[in-house]
Amino acid sequence: MIAVVQLLEFLAQPPQSSTVSPQETQLLEVIESHISEEEQVHLNTLRDRCEWGELNEAEYQELIGYEDLLEEKRVKRLEARSG
Repeated sequence: MIAVVQLLEFLAQPPQSSTVSPQETQLLEVIESHISEEEQVHLNTLRDRCEWGELNEAEYQELIGYEDLLEEKRVKRLEARSG
């Protein structure tokens, strides 16, 4: 019975603020890094237009740039998670 009371007392305590090191903060920023909502909408439009063969050369290069950026972000997230 004492163990149950101790458990309830522990659970009733407010959570202690955890301290995050600057290195952990930097890793979290990398892991949570995304393009803006506006950029995502534009990227989706470019992808759709590409699928229908409606992109000019400049738009195609822009699409490739976005895809390269997203791949770079994926690699950095994987490195941050395994690092």
